[in-house]
Amino acid sequence: MRQADVEYEEEAALEGEFEGAGEEEDEYLYEEEGEGEEFLSRIAGAVGGLLGEGENEGEFEEEYETEWEGESEYENEDEAFFRRIGSFVRRAAPMLRSVARIAAPLVGTAIGGPLGGTLGNLAARALGEGELEDEYLYEEEGEGEFEAEAEEELSRPLTQQEAMAEMMAAVAAQARTEAEAEAMIGAATVAALSAQDRATLRRLLPHLVRATCVLTRLLRRQRATRPAVRAVPLIVRRTARVLGARAAAGRPVDRRAAARVMAGQTRRVLGSPQRTTRALQRNVRAATAARRATGPAARAGHPRRQYQGGRPRRPGYAR
Repeated sequence: MRQADVEYEEEAALEGEFEGAGEEEDEYLYEEEGEGEEFLSRIAGAVGGLLGEGENEGEFEEEYETEWEGESEYENEDEAFFRRIGSFVRRAAPMLRSVARIAAPLVGTAIGGPLGGTLGNLAARALGEGELEDEYLYEEEGEGEFEAEAEEELSRPLTQQEAMAEMMAAVAAQARTEAEAEAMIGAATVAALSAQDRATLRRLLPHLVRATCVLTRLLRRQRATRPAVRAVPLIVRRTARVLGARAAAGRPVDRRAAARVMAGQTRRVLGSPQRTTRALQRNVRAATAARRATGPAARAGHPRRQYQGGRPRRPGYAR
């Protein structure tokens, strides 16, 4: 299959992912599922290399100076498509807020056990009770002072490794099976972290991976919320920034703290249409760039093909 055919099919699938999403009724059939250790084994291969200190660590961790979101790279991007992402988020906002309320305690439990679930319930309760409740949410652990660290995540450029994490999350959002989705989001969770973050959070990584798999499974239950899986790397990076700042300040970074922070970041992202929109738009840009950089044409040394309007035309379509 020609490269143009492949790129066209990818773009068509991407548009289909957001087409009509968010128009479904607000119905949830969430049943409790055992979160046994078995599903973590499915991502062990992808995550194992990053958890180790092997010789390949430095090679994978290289942070390129390439601006993955540079204006020159996407100056011809189809802005109408990105506006549709915003429209999807606005339509799906009530469902996403409901998912955030459900997800926060589940994420907390996945990391911190029953106590983490209690902390997650505080985060979920804060979702509907305004900024005053936000202050209460952070009061016990003093995490409010570190929130500025998390807010910087959407304003800085992505590294190549982070762009690959975004691509993995995009694959997870479109995966046909839960096993594939969990494998990809598990790998994306670790790839979204810098080497310093992985060192700081080393003991917590299996629990963070479990939490993102639980969150992904929840988001994929409804077609209207499935594209929001693309926001998971942002939630992970925001969590890592807050926990890293805590560690630098001499605060404990244990499962209890991680459960509280990640539950809070889950509801902060998914409960905010603005943050969710920016996260999804950024994911699409980064995932597209990563696919082009690692695709067959790039590996063969062929120059990247440019398309009018920033999007490939249907094969055989005359200009």
